[in-house]
Amino acid sequence: MSITVKVTEFIPPNGRTKERSVELPNDCAVGYEALVRKGCRLTVEHLPTGGFSQCIEHPEGDYDNQIFSKASQGQQILVDMVKQFGNGSQFDRWLEDVTGID
Repeated sequence: MSITVKVTEFIPPNGRTKERSVELPNDCAVGYEALVRKGCRLTVEHLPTGGFSQCIEHPEGDYDNQIFSKASQGQQILVDMVKQFGNGSQFDRWLEDVTGID
């Protein structure tokens, strides 16, 4: 079983965005639902260097950013990022540090 998640892709050369749907394992559901509930989104960008960047992005900044060299690595890195987000308790501490708001 899997869940479908939205990923915003930044497309060169000017960063135009395109929404993509990606299938992730069901055990990513808690993390994905938490990050969306907390105002985050998943993003991916093909870098001019040939590598890739994936982020958990929030209006206050990039919470998590992973850089990798092969497109084939992207799926597993995305799974790991979403699982590590978990229920968002570490994110809450990060956001408090960034904004100074409890």
